[in-house]
Amino acid sequence: MSNQKSTSPGPKIPSVNKLKLFLNLIFILIAFATCYVEDIYLFFRAPQPGETALLTFRSPISFDFDQEKAFKDLRHAAIAQYTPIYVYVPDRVASTKSKMEGFINEVFQFRSQGKAGRGGLVGYLKKEFGVDIRPEVAARLLRYPDLKNLLAGILTIQESISQSKIVEDPKPLKGKMTVRVLYPGPIGISAFPADEITTLEKARLDLRERVHQLFWQVDPSILNPVLQISLATLQPNLRYDQRENDRGIKEIIQQYPSKGITYKPGDVLVPFRKVLNERDVLLLAASREAETKDLYGNVPWVLFIICFSVLLYNLLLSKIYSPCWRTEPPYQLFLIVLILTILLWRVLT
Repeated sequence: MSNQKSTSPGPKIPSVNKLKLFLNLIFILIAFATCYVEDIYLFFRAPQPGETALLTFRSPISFDFDQEKAFKDLRHAAIAQYTPIYVYVPDRVASTKSKMEGFINEVFQFRSQGKAGRGGLVGYLKKEFGVDIRPEVAARLLRYPDLKNLLAGILTIQESISQSKIVEDPKPLKGKMTVRVLYPGPIGISAFPADEITTLEKARLDLRERVHQLFWQVDPSILNPVLQISLATLQPNLRYDQRENDRGIKEIIQQYPSKGITYKPGDVLVPFRKVLNERDVLLLAASREAETKDLYGNVPWVLFIICFSVLLYNLLLSKIYSPCWRTEPPYQLFLIVLILTILLWRVLT
């Protein structure tokens, strides 16, 4: 009885040539994708402010970053959105009231002088407030029977208006939605809608209208001189903080500079894991734009490096070719040559 050895078919192993072709194709694809990994990433996922950089983005070529062109609109928008700061000046409110009260006291002193008082009133108004009235008008004013109520009423209206937030120059408020006011003491800085701020011109117009509405029956020759004094003594109670606002605007300009920067190949544009801001996004966009203009500049180098590496890889395969290839392909060699290719690309470009 003869012993027959049974043989079972082993696993099907691809031929060496097919395996080599497959590895070569994979090598070319991985090497090409690695050379342009940043470009591929930016093409499929345009970066946005607030995102985290998943790669270290480097300059692929030498290019000039025109910060004035890139940041001009952002700078203008940031300056337009800047909230100006004013300083509340309580002394001006007190000064407005004291000047009007001083005027009232002087009027009653001149009134007590009889006919001699009208000349003194004319000179006083001219000297203190620059208001010219004729002696006969001064006489009628001093003889007005309800003078006390007239002066007290105008003073009350003026006090009410002086409690508003009044500025002298409306230019810093143009286009603003919010303003900041620095109050003395523990209050500190408070923000207010810009429409709550009034100009000195509007405050005086409001004062004029309210006085005319309340004392419409008073002779204009008597009412108008008193109203002019009230208008002259009304002062703005908010002062534009020139130094602090200049500093704030300077900080904005520093955030969006206009100086040009030259980047060389390999310079880091955005480091790994950095949270992108508007400047980073514009810088990456400028880099891509510059690279697009020189789209084919690096292609010969890429092709040369990949072809050289493929030839080197196949040469090494032919040297180490042995039957063990059929059971254990040299993947380690594949990885080593691939890494060398990537390093060569980084060095040469």
